[in-house]
Amino acid sequence: MIRTFSVEMGTMLSKNREQSLLYCDEEEDIPRPSNALELLSNNHDPYFLNNNGGKYYLPDVLWLRIFLCLSLKERVIISRVCRKWNQLCRDATFWRSVDFKMCATSASITDSTIRAVTSYTTAIQIVDFSGEHCKTIADTSLGYLAKYCPRLRKLDLTGRTLVTNRGIQTIARKCKLLEHIVLDKCYKISDKGITSLRQCPMLTILSIAYCVRVTDEGLSTVAKTCRRLKNLNIAGCTKVTDKGIKALGKHCKLLDKINLKHTTDVSIDAIESLVRGAPMLSHVQLGILQDEYNTVAAINIVVGCCNHLEFLSFQHHHNPHTAAGRKFVSKKRLTAFVTNLNACVFAH
Repeated sequence: MIRTFSVEMGTMLSKNREQSLLYCDEEEDIPRPSNALELLSNNHDPYFLNNNGGKYYLPDVLWLRIFLCLSLKERVIISRVCRKWNQLCRDATFWRSVDFKMCATSASITDSTIRAVTSYTTAIQIVDFSGEHCKTIADTSLGYLAKYCPRLRKLDLTGRTLVTNRGIQTIARKCKLLEHIVLDKCYKISDKGITSLRQCPMLTILSIAYCVRVTDEGLSTVAKTCRRLKNLNIAGCTKVTDKGIKALGKHCKLLDKINLKHTTDVSIDAIESLVRGAPMLSHVQLGILQDEYNTVAAINIVVGCCNHLEFLSFQHHHNPHTAAGRKFVSKKRLTAFVTNLNACVFAH
């Protein structure tokens, strides 16, 4: 019913038809408007007229339902029509989530755009900057976000290579309610930026895949201070070693998902410390395990310790320059190994 009403209202505005579904039994000698925008002004509430001059008023709840059908850009435009619509367009209903990734524009999102949107309301909780036209997003934009969005809970900065530690520090300092942050492939982020997240005690999801400057120091700080962490992605963080992984097992008891893909310096001992310390793990993605014996050992450890396990993956990489005497799994043997996993590993 609401959908039908919205369509009728859209037709009404575009064709200047002075009809509506709601009628106000009030007749005045009011001049008929010449266009749709003239129906609304700063001097009166939005209404429509019938042929006899009677007013049709719409309750706020219906305007809000209509505005929900509009894009971010369209809502910004209609907010300039009149004071009433400006107030309605600031309603928290519209601004809980702002997805710049889905903006229908070929132009890059600029700092001025971010400032205009974020300063519009303090209700914003979710922001996604991972879109192609968000490549110019840098620390200045994050400064506006931190200033105007104190309720921010989720931030996606995937691939934003201009963002530095300074921007992340600003977010961490101002947005204390932050629960979820994605920094995948933010290559300028190092331990200095990651350690600032200790100021976000509500953090439960952290993804820093391929942030190659992050080391055990940054990861250990996060593990010690963000005790609510449940989902961690450190795929491709090649400077993370046993020290950082053991810190996770020691401090992050609620950890549910871990991604270690493309890590090369994590030993069986560290994996065991992790899974024994975080028994709630349900999704485990192991890094590169080259040795057949260690592969079997790692999988047995994970399966034996994680009673809630739902997903387990591992990587195999053949390095022709490996030191002599070390045996690796051939593709043929690896296939047979995987085929028999259910029988030889998961039977317990």
